[in-house]
Amino acid sequence: MNTSEIKSALNEMIASDYNGGYSYIDFCSEVERLFNNSLVTGPVQNPELLDYTRMNIVRMKRWDKHFEVRNGLKEKISSISGGYTWMVLTEGWCGDSAQILPQLNKMAMLNKGIPLVILLRDENPELMDEFLTNGTRSIPRLICLDANGKEVFSWGPRPARAIELMEELKKSADPVNTKEHIHEKLHLWYSKDKGESIQDEFEKLISLMN
Repeated sequence: MNTSEIKSALNEMIASDYNGGYSYIDFCSEVERLFNNSLVTGPVQNPELLDYTRMNIVRMKRWDKHFEVRNGLKEKISSISGGYTWMVLTEGWCGDSAQILPQLNKMAMLNKGIPLVILLRDENPELMDEFLTNGTRSIPRLICLDANGKEVFSWGPRPARAIELMEELKKSADPVNTKEHIHEKLHLWYSKDKGESIQDEFEKLISLMN
């Protein structure tokens, strides 16, 4: 799609209530409903994705309970005039999403003029392909839209510090850095970071919304 086609597609989504998009609460409920029926979001169904989903449900509930937006960022978000939408492309089995979505939701909740709309990546491939990361459909991907459906900024799939960590681990010749071990280190980083990196990055992005 070219730029005008992207804008047209986004405007159609806005007009149609985001083409089946979920609120955060509804997304969490759908992920858990599917899991309870041994299913995951998206067309691929396998035990590995089901296990990821199980862990993600726990992670999201933990962040929902313990994460709080720091005061300075609270004030900035609260003071934004309405008319923006945070649209997030993701899937329920995505480990990064489980660490990030609850924080994005807590930020969006501070301003009624910033609804958070969640779209499933694999149900929106053409849109996802306009926001690739190094040629891949990496998620989550947040797209901030103004009232006219124009892109203000996009963010994702993870904080810059987490991206650097993943690159270092993948380049390491250490045989202990298997796929499972890398994911374990990434999630340990999220736990220790406590959402500070995301808030640092959104401190800067929020200025584009004023």
